Amino acid sequence: MGYIIDDNPYTPDPREPGIIYIIAQKQGKNGNVKKTVALRTAGGTHTDEQVTRLVQETEGSCVTISIVGNPSCKVIDDEVKFMKIVKKMMK
Repeated sequence: MGYIIDDNPYTPDPREPGIIYIIAQKQGKNGNVKKTVALRTAGGTHTDEQVTRLVQETEGSCVTISIVGNPSCKVIDDEVKFMKIVKKMMK
């Protein structure tokens, strides 16, 4: 597994069915978090593949992908919109 799982008491597995949140965080040069956005999605093999693909695409950039059960940031339900935001964060 190449993604980060948050330290919350409940850490969902993206392969298991149920609602999970994929978090994208953009970090600044000094380590501060500049922007955070979450995608609300159902767990399953598609979600596991999506998380793996996101981690590969953001590798080497200042964007970190993680999985949480209950986010504390803006939540988006549209996967296409989430991907557009993540691509802008990578610039």
